[in-house]
Amino acid sequence: MARFTADQYIERRVYTDPEVFRQEQDRIFRRTWQYVAHESELRQPGDYKVATIAGESYLVCRDREGGIRVFANACRHRGATLARGTRGQASAFRCPYHAWTYDLQGRLIGVPLPDGYEGGLPREDYGLPSIRVETFCGMVFACLDAEAPSLMEYLGEAAPYVERSVQGLEVIGYNKSLFRGNWKFYQENFGDGYHPPFLHQAMGPAYLSSYHVNGEAVDLGNGHMLLIYDPPKPEHLDLSRLSAALGLPLSPEVMWTSGIFNPYPKGEDTVLSLFPNTIIPDIVAVTSIHRVIPLGPDRTLLEIAILGDPRDSEEFRAFRLRQSTIWGPGGRAGIDDIAVAERCQIGASFASAPHFLMARGASEEKRGAIINEYTLRGFYREWRRHMGWGE
Repeated sequence: MARFTADQYIERRVYTDPEVFRQEQDRIFRRTWQYVAHESELRQPGDYKVATIAGESYLVCRDREGGIRVFANACRHRGATLARGTRGQASAFRCPYHAWTYDLQGRLIGVPLPDGYEGGLPREDYGLPSIRVETFCGMVFACLDAEAPSLMEYLGEAAPYVERSVQGLEVIGYNKSLFRGNWKFYQENFGDGYHPPFLHQAMGPAYLSSYHVNGEAVDLGNGHMLLIYDPPKPEHLDLSRLSAALGLPLSPEVMWTSGIFNPYPKGEDTVLSLFPNTIIPDIVAVTSIHRVIPLGPDRTLLEIAILGDPRDSEEFRAFRLRQSTIWGPGGRAGIDDIAVAERCQIGASFASAPHFLMARGASEEKRGAIINEYTLRGFYREWRRHMGWGE
């Protein structure tokens, strides 16, 4: 009988236990860098996004000096949220409850009937609490922990792959879904090169028949995971099936002249997962950023931003948007990923089920065959480190 080491097993309760979820919010999400926005979404002063970090709401805002700030989305008076929805534009943030008003730097600039405060209200003491912000290649990250390493230390070996995938791109579309599964199931899925030929059967006619499973799985350290695929070549594709899958009439000439094969100048496709909850698939003609937001042990919100190149032709941008439907609740691959996360959640809840196994490939290796699980073990080493768990 095969014997596996302790770090090749995962306890089911990490996906189901409310106390584990509470500890994750405090020990992981409050202490790591969180992707919260792309700079292209904050072009003008007053452009803002609402982002959830560790279960709390924050405003990501371009201020009047052109800087990006992140501050709590809660009035200092009685705690009402200042902005609702996902994104917008504002000259200031006004509380709907008692009209306390804050500028784009988060400073308190307006209090109705201020004479009611004996001795006056020191406005400088009641601004919105702000948190650390750093940017890299257009991606905006925030961190609640003042003692955490810098963003570049956090990214480590993943930084060149972030740059390779997103440098110079802009957000051109969105996708969002809610599913009944633990956030880690979705994050794991994008460090797992073992499943695509089996799970994503709907993509087979278009891609998988020519998308040979001959790439690499790489543990980048710090919990970051990387999958590298060799992309299909034009001569390997069945254009009649691909045209039917995409809803576009395609020929080799059209594909080359329109730039449809332009997604492959890098020579390889990648799926990069940043610990704990950001994923950058740069694959099958689409680059996107997935933000995995835990809402409970068995509830997760998935926010996806679709990226494009400002130099894209109208035809190629339309192609990118059409291809972006690979992800999300109606996508050719995304629907599979969400559905299997929900099925894994059901299995994790069975009291009789043993620990899960992540033992493909030698445990001491960090890079190897894409069907092996170096990446997943690296993710959980970092997870255990933050959680203070031994093996």
